[in-house]
Amino acid sequence: MTAKQTLVELYQEWRRLTEAEGEAIRQASWTQVDYYQTAKRKLQPQIVTVTEQFQDELPPAGPERAEGEQFFRKQLGELIQLEVQNGSSISSHRAQLEAERAKTDQSRRNLRQLREYYAPNRCANWQSYS
Repeated sequence: MTAKQTLVELYQEWRRLTEAEGEAIRQASWTQVDYYQTAKRKLQPQIVTVTEQFQDELPPAGPERAEGEQFFRKQLGELIQLEVQNGSSISSHRAQLEAERAKTDQSRRNLRQLREYYAPNRCANWQSYS
């Protein structure tokens, strides 16, 4: 198998993992998201090594080299776009969770104020009768 064929397979695996990661993000399955991110981190060194091998297989200059590089630039562009989409999805989830947390914090403050208003400190009352 040539380095080009291996690189195509590695990019296909990265795409599969990234698409699965996107689905896990949409489902808020953070354990699965972590699994896919870990799998992609393990794939990175292989991609780097095979990319170097692929570049060594190409002629130093000419249309064949330009065609090969253009093919993989297109593949990388598509993978980057998928990563950007996943990043945006994570940002949206995070913003939503931060908004929910802010609401919860505000509710907690409101309840504390109500408790202080309707159930004042009992120690102060006992001291006035002693």
